[in-house]
Amino acid sequence: MFRIGEFAKLNMVSIKTLRFYDQKNILKPSFVDEDTGYRYYSADQMMTLNRIVSLKYLGFSLDEIKLIIGKSTEVSDMIDLLKWKEAEISSKIKDENTRLSRIKYYLNVYKQEENFMKSDIVLKKGKDILVATLRDIIPEYSQQGHLWEELVSHIEKHGAKILSPCMVIYHEEGYKESEVDAEVIEPIDKEIPATDRIEVKKLIPYENLATIVHKGSYQNLYMSYGEIMKWIKRNDYEIIDSSRELYIKGEWNSDSIDEYVTEIQIPVKKK
Repeated sequence: MFRIGEFAKLNMVSIKTLRFYDQKNILKPSFVDEDTGYRYYSADQMMTLNRIVSLKYLGFSLDEIKLIIGKSTEVSDMIDLLKWKEAEISSKIKDENTRLSRIKYYLNVYKQEENFMKSDIVLKKGKDILVATLRDIIPEYSQQGHLWEELVSHIEKHGAKILSPCMVIYHEEGYKESEVDAEVIEPIDKEIPATDRIEVKKLIPYENLATIVHKGSYQNLYMSYGEIMKWIKRNDYEIIDSSRELYIKGEWNSDSIDEYVTEIQIPVKKK
């Protein structure tokens, strides 16, 4: 028989833990001296204590451990219990990984937002640029590839050189879920014939273009739009025409979405 202090030392647990297990009826002393109140444990209880510690380490609750210890558990029963605990832990890991992915996503979003808030917003004077443009209604913002193909094909057919950067003007007052009025634009080096769909013209050289450079995914463009809109309001300007998106760097010359560069230009004037 071992007094509680010796038993605790031999099994590398605290006296407080043994008293707690006694209180919870998980592992009671083998004998308690009525005169002194000393608790004594037997050598056979070492195996029981080791089992309790192992089950606790595996994630079983004290209530679950109490039930397991309180009955004679066959090997097959323990296998079933461990399989159940394995499934429970796997499910928790999956849930935590999902949360972790969401946290990483939002961290990236907020870091980008922090960088956008530090972005310089400047006024630029528009340039008198010769362009070929194609305007049409598209189902949604991302479905404009066919317009670019049609426009580029017409330019190349007439031997003009395409200059940088290409751009888009969305002729909408705000964001639309569908039926977007989009005008795709390619700067060119010489006059070419127009068609009933393709226009050749000079871009309007606005005196003041509020401009911000957006770096990263197009999915986050709304952040840069938010910053430039706040700047326009704060500096007592008003918007006089549709915004332009100039694509400086994209999938055609970069392998990483994080390296995409888009310049947003909004024609403005003082109120």
